[in-house]
Amino acid sequence: MKTYEFTERSGEDGIIRVNVPVDAVGKPFHLVVHVEPAARSEKLEYLSDDFINETAGKWIGEFTIGSEGDYEKREPL
Repeated sequence: MKTYEFTERSGEDGIIRVNVPVDAVGKPFHLVVHVEPAARSEKLEYLSDDFINETAGKWIGEFTIGSEGDYEKREPL
């Protein structure tokens, strides 16, 4: 038995379409589908298509690498 867990967004028609890969062709399989609204997550909001489209190409300036600072001096082994 394999367990797949993922979050999908419903389409404009209110239907979620899911493809599930199986190991054998033409054999019956038992599927259990549990549907519940997903909890809002900052990670999902942060990586949403809207966020990417609003921020893509907005960087102005040059990327720079700052000093790494001082490091601890150790005695040789």
